[in-house]
Amino acid sequence: MERTLTCQTEEQTTVSRVLKNVFGLSRHEISRLKFQHGLFVNGRQAYVPDQLKAGDVLTVCFREETEVTEVPLQEPEILYADKDLVLVNKPAGIPVHPAHGHLEDSLGTALQAWYARQGETVVIHAIGRLDKEVSGLMVYALNRPAAARLSAEKEDGRFRKEYLAICTGWPAEDSGCWDEPLQSIAHKTVAAKEGRPAETEYRVLSKGYLQGEPYAVLALRIKTGRTHQIRAHAACHGHPLAGDRLYGGTCTCISRTALHCLRTELVSPFTEQKIIREAPLPDDMKDLIEELNGFRK
Repeated sequence: MERTLTCQTEEQTTVSRVLKNVFGLSRHEISRLKFQHGLFVNGRQAYVPDQLKAGDVLTVCFREETEVTEVPLQEPEILYADKDLVLVNKPAGIPVHPAHGHLEDSLGTALQAWYARQGETVVIHAIGRLDKEVSGLMVYALNRPAAARLSAEKEDGRFRKEYLAICTGWPAEDSGCWDEPLQSIAHKTVAAKEGRPAETEYRVLSKGYLQGEPYAVLALRIKTGRTHQIRAHAACHGHPLAGDRLYGGTCTCISRTALHCLRTELVSPFTEQKIIREAPLPDDMKDLIEELNGFRK
């Protein structure tokens, strides 16, 4: 896929400054453009150091090149797509991008193959991540400048996600903020004074019993994006998520971590259109919540 962006300058500047300040590209991304011959000023080939005067039109053509995997993959459930991004409902059990042992069966690979069937070649850029066993709404950028802008949205708070989880036990307060600093050690995240700042806002939606034990349904928002943040915060407060073996959650009522990214709110990088989408609950969590609500506190 090619993505072309155009900007008319209002004052004297350089191509490099426009790429950084207007298109939001990193130094690495600007450096890559030097070798792609995709810069044009007033229709003529241009280069990163070139000077621009007021009224000049800079056109940037991003050419993404990748190999497309030709293996049978699950058809992705696309909830929204435009030229710069795609929102997908991720099933539990598959990783968001290729990794060791999952080079050909990730959601990112499935998306690349799907676009290839539409006659388009894209490079998928995951914006944030969901753990393999977590389900829900996942966002991917379809080009580098979109990825840069969406990452900036995460930093300034315009990119927001809401999660739904089922935890063991009942939190003492019906709402609050878990703010213990978190540190990753080996494959696990723990609360530690020397860890990185982390904030997880939670709200109890309902309480009940499963197999005679107390559980609660939580709505959660994270202000930071640490590895396993929700899972680690819930566990350190004595309420590990149902099915979360790594953090001590009981496993008899669900076969995976009971966490789902329910809702995403963001701004499309270049159209500035506000996008809000929800990913329907998968059957395993839906059935569990219905059972729990049948045995309310």
